[in-house]
Amino acid sequence: TEQAAEAAEAAAAAVENADEEE
Repeated sequence: TEQAAEAAEAAAAAVENADEEE
């Protein structure tokens, strides 16, 4: 669903941000 895709994109952004912070 669109909501699942949006959630997956948000999760990917969070992971990328965390990796960049580290």
